[in-house]
Amino acid sequence: PALSADEWLRRFVDYWNQPGTWDALTEPRKKSWLRSFFKIHSEVKSLCFEPKSLAFYRELRPLVTITCSQGATPHAARVCQLLSEAIPDATLVETEGAHLAPITHPESVLPALVSALA
Repeated sequence: PALSADEWLRRFVDYWNQPGTWDALTEPRKKSWLRSFFKIHSEVKSLCFEPKSLAFYRELRPLVTITCSQGATPHAARVCQLLSEAIPDATLVETEGAHLAPITHPESVLPALVSALA
């Protein structure tokens, strides 16, 4: 709460990319991110403070396919691994790309999703 929207987004964008990414963005791109700040911050906050434990996810019975990109941060990759182990019959599929792989590398992600839906 002590961080300004600009500083919070700098840390967020740099974490998911690399240090200096926020500072390298053009002003119009930064303004676009700033317009979405409250939405992004709310989603991150809800994910970070998710009250459900892995035991909750073990009780899930639908088939679950988790995609995890090769460029995932160590934290995201660990969450994917833990969830795939906790959810019965979950499938973990490694894809190319990074955090936005479904958008940047659809040729790697879409076959896994199509297969899961079939």
